Amino acid sequence: MSIGVRDQDVNEDDEVRAWFEAATDQMLLAYGQSQFYAEINKALAGLSYIGNLNFNGADTLTVATTDTIATDTDTIAITVNAVNDAPVNTVPGAQSVAEDITRPIAGVSVADSDSSVLTTTLTVSSGTINVNAALTSTATTGQGILLKASGDITFASGVDITTQGSHQIFWSDSDANGAGSITSANAAGNLGLFTSNGGNIVMGGGAGTTVPTGAAYGLFGMNFSYATLNAGTTGDISLRGASSGSGDYGIGLRFFTAATLTGRNITLVGQGAASSGSYVGNWGVGLEGASITGSGAISITGTGGGSGSTGNVNHGVFVYGSTLTATGNGTLTITGTGGGKSGAGTNNDGVNVSGGSTVKTASGTLTLIGTAGLNGSSEGIAFNDATTTLGHATTQLGGITLRANSLSFGTLATDHILGKGSLSIEPLTANATLGVGTGSGVLTLANSLFSGSSRMFADGFSSIILGSATTGDITVGGANTFVDSVSLVSGSNITINNGATITDSQNSGYIALAATGNFYNLATGAPLTASGTGGRWLVYSNAPGTDTFGTLDS
Repeated sequence: MSIGVRDQDVNEDDEVRAWFEAATDQMLLAYGQSQFYAEINKALAGLSYIGNLNFNGADTLTVATTDTIATDTDTIAITVNAVNDAPVNTVPGAQSVAEDITRPIAGVSVADSDSSVLTTTLTVSSGTINVNAALTSTATTGQGILLKASGDITFASGVDITTQGSHQIFWSDSDANGAGSITSANAAGNLGLFTSNGGNIVMGGGAGTTVPTGAAYGLFGMNFSYATLNAGTTGDISLRGASSGSGDYGIGLRFFTAATLTGRNITLVGQGAASSGSYVGNWGVGLEGASITGSGAISITGTGGGSGSTGNVNHGVFVYGSTLTATGNGTLTITGTGGGKSGAGTNNDGVNVSGGSTVKTASGTLTLIGTAGLNGSSEGIAFNDATTTLGHATTQLGGITLRANSLSFGTLATDHILGKGSLSIEPLTANATLGVGTGSGVLTLANSLFSGSSRMFADGFSSIILGSATTGDITVGGANTFVDSVSLVSGSNITINNGATITDSQNSGYIALAATGNFYNLATGAPLTASGTGGRWLVYSNAPGTDTFGTLDS
């Protein structure tokens, strides 16, 4: 005898009926009590198949029939098509809590039997989120974890957040009313770890559609201590915070004591508090004992507060005892605007780097841009101790640019700004004047910065460029010596005062003076000397016919 069969196709967790028919050979079959084949077919007519829960793929139904002498065996190929099973949330019942009291909510969990891309969103429209235990998502793409609150988001000490390539998004102040900070304050030996394994880490507040585009708000808009944010080599980190505090240290973004950020592109934006009274330290971004490493573009932008306070040190970006490193071709840009209140409060620097900090890149550019705040002793860029370094003598291959209308080097020791690439120093404001040596200008650069026992800029730069195409008049005064090739570049005029000299001792080095306007040599004798072997000098202007070459006239 024989059995007729057909292959079957069925969706995951569905049932399919199978069809069988035995040949009509009138033989007696063994089926419980001896019955004819018609009884077997009657029983088989109700046969159905359903795979194991959540199984999908290939399966086989084998049909074997025997009359004790001969056997017929047939198979039915069954394809179980995958279907998307909805994720399952497990939540407790309704909760109640007295006003202004914290209510722990236990018993929340999520599951999905067949998806590796799972996003969990926790949202409260009139409150805060306190995370007291680790959160983990196995999703490899998309948004792995999203926390969204109208108020604060606070992570308890030692709480870890982990995704496997998907993004971590933390969104406070979601109603954009200027109240809602993000905090991960931990302790030595009990770090808070945010690990995305290549996904992005985004923290902020206010407006936005899928991610926050505004700032988190609080005394510290964001505050991290003993916390590690690690996005791997392919993930980006973006953090935005603003302080709404009215006490000391109203800091937009604060990374304090062993806070570490590692990723590809890293963007930090902070705004210090307006504050009140005589409160101090309203920094836009504060990096105190922090470490930042990025392989792409690191951008740190801070605006100092203090507009409502008579207090001091309202820096735009304050880097103290920290290490900032861009690897490979990665770039590092720090942009700071000092704060302060008109007529009260001093030392409001745009960018202040001190406390033994190290700031460097490898092949990428390193740029510091500083706007001095209000009142006395406020600098565009300030370096204030003997152990801080910018660049590196052998590994800093990318160029270094300092752009500010005022520079202060405090007690910085010799050779603490170093590199093998170019060094560019220029005024921040277009058409601002530049004084070299004892020459006058909005930005003045004493020659002791470049030569002698107290020089700040080490020997080894491929070239030194003072000024730019947007710089106003450049005036050179006194005796000036450089150990690397030097160029003076002006969008206006260059003047060498009477008694002024420029000497370059670099072998095969040069002195280049390039003026979009005119060149005026008011010195006597030989004001330009390239003393190194094979050295030379060049003067360029747009209107040489009206220049004054004086003793340089060949």
